Amino acid sequence: MEYTTVGSKRFIAGAVCPQCKAADKTVTFAVKRFIQSQEQELVEADDEIMACVSCCFEQSKLELSAASHNTGGSQDDVMPIKIRDATKSTSSTS
Repeated sequence: MEYTTVGSKRFIAGAVCPQCKAADKTVTFAVKRFIQSQEQELVEADDEIMACVSCCFEQSKLELSAASHNTGGSQDDVMPIKIRDATKSTSSTS
């Protein structure tokens, strides 16, 4: 899979790699890449990659979504994660 990384990589605390089962070795990062449209044209697409720094496993959010739709997968097959922005404060001041 060829892509251009956009921004920095972020570790996902507590995540377990689906391939090697290593904990706290998973990163996520935004990418730009070209995909083939239904009209057989190459179009630029934003994507997000989840990768393991231990075993080099990579999983594309777009490919995961397409695979789920193509195999008739249900919502039970996909477990969404929420990525928090560490630069934003969640505490309120009184």
